[in-house]
Amino acid sequence: MKKLAVLIQLIVLLSVTFIPVMAKGPSGNQLYAIAGYIRAIDATNKTITVEVMVGNRLGDDYLNDEVVIKTYATATTIDGITYQPTRILLSGGTVITFDKLLIGDSVSSNGYLVDGIWHAVRVTKGAL
Repeated sequence: MKKLAVLIQLIVLLSVTFIPVMAKGPSGNQLYAIAGYIRAIDATNKTITVEVMVGNRLGDDYLNDEVVIKTYATATTIDGITYQPTRILLSGGTVITFDKLLIGDSVSSNGYLVDGIWHAVRVTKGAL
């Protein structure tokens, strides 16, 4: 019963933050929306590894897989594409810093999937 309640909460959360898979980001790259649990954190490279529990059509291809999501503290240009700083938030909307993310936290994320690399626009802690 608890798993069903968590799944329903996750679906509701993603329905609020849903981004259509066909929407295009920088240079025509697709936008993703996923939610799951942090399984690893790389503080040096500012990445989180998330086990995907639910996602939009693009994220659905990675259900139960772990994906590495890049976050940015400042605007960063890679291969001519500029990524704005990642907004890291609590589920209520309070802005937090990267170091407040912990292994095991539930999170949702939206961003761009570019050549197999997940670039976060937003990461929300406490998504479930």
